[in-house]
Amino acid sequence: MLSAALTRLLLRHIKWQAEAGSITLEAALKAFAQARVAETATGKVLVGTAVGGHSVNYMLQPGMSPVAVSETISFLLDLYERLTGATPAPADDAARFSAMMAELQPISETYNDFTSLSVPGTLYDRAL
Repeated sequence: MLSAALTRLLLRHIKWQAEAGSITLEAALKAFAQARVAETATGKVLVGTAVGGHSVNYMLQPGMSPVAVSETISFLLDLYERLTGATPAPADDAARFSAMMAELQPISETYNDFTSLSVPGTLYDRAL
């Protein structure tokens, strides 16, 4: 999957395309996912999609593998569906987009957690 920063950029791009094509965020996510599956299956470069009589064009940067982008768009669809089914569900596409962006935060801090570590046969073996 792509990094959080690239995932956020991809989501912004899909939102902008949805706005330009006057379609919902869900329709744009689905169109992008369908096109990515077709592209991965055929090896062809994606040049555009159409949903509900509106066309939407996408262009991917070189270096984004089809598999990574496909995994990322699948993650975004899962996130959209999870947020749509939440209580309370976001009221509209703008609220859904904001909620999705809030979920997509890069990891900026990590720490080591050894609380479940055990070494068999030693003082640190919790089974003893």
